[in-house]
Amino acid sequence: MAGMSLSQAVSLLRTQINLPELPRQASVTAFHLPASHQRLHDDVIQATQQFDEPAVERAFTEAFSLFPVEDVCLNVLQPVLVTVGAKWHAGELTISHEHFLSNLVRRKLLALLTAAPPAHHEQKIVTACAPEEFHEIGLLMMSVFLRREGYTVIYLGQNTSPLRLAEVLQQMQPDMVLVSASQLRAASGLLSMLEALQTVARHGRRIIFAYGGHIFNKIPALCNRIPGIWIGDTAEAGVQRIAQLISRPEANPPARVAPVRPVARAVLDELRLRRPDIVSAAAKL
Repeated sequence: MAGMSLSQAVSLLRTQINLPELPRQASVTAFHLPASHQRLHDDVIQATQQFDEPAVERAFTEAFSLFPVEDVCLNVLQPVLVTVGAKWHAGELTISHEHFLSNLVRRKLLALLTAAPPAHHEQKIVTACAPEEFHEIGLLMMSVFLRREGYTVIYLGQNTSPLRLAEVLQQMQPDMVLVSASQLRAASGLLSMLEALQTVARHGRRIIFAYGGHIFNKIPALCNRIPGIWIGDTAEAGVQRIAQLISRPEANPPARVAPVRPVARAVLDELRLRRPDIVSAAAKL
């Protein structure tokens, strides 16, 4: 693999799994040209302000022709998304600008995922956003890195339902499922995803259930309530953890879902049924 290793690349990447930036490795600093990155960043921001898609694409094409994929993700794609988000919150840009750029970045990352070399590791990893989780750029970047490192990655994207996950697991029987959640309501859906995984795993190989995301970094105590394996609050820790889990799955006890009492289950079902009315009433307060 040209450029840098997965652990070096992802340790630098501040993804939506929301991992803090780590010190740069010496081999990466050779690629880090602040002036060039800043110019590309500014070109993308200016083009975004004008909704100029060809200009954004030209800047992306130039970036990938100059730097490795991992470097572009860190020093071009991630910073422009942060800048546009900040300008939106400051009232300098609109939500339409943010959606415009996010969709272009997403399209580029999906192309990279498709163009990655064939897998040379036997392990398979399913990556998915939790139910009601629509922030997918970080997980998509992680999927690109894993695919480029040689793993078979089945990327399911945002708002993945337990039923959809179960269908994929039944067919693919992967070694790991990695789920991302950045908000509390999305994190609450991890239990239903784990239930779907365990239903499938009972009839096949054991599947490791791992998760990460901003909400777990912000509220670490949540990890005590989510069965499965938290990959950590830094990119470097996450990549190392994934490598350990996949290479030695027998060393990790299977995740177990505590049974839900019938009364609690009835309350949850009622809340799900009445959720539209509850949301509508809350919006009028």
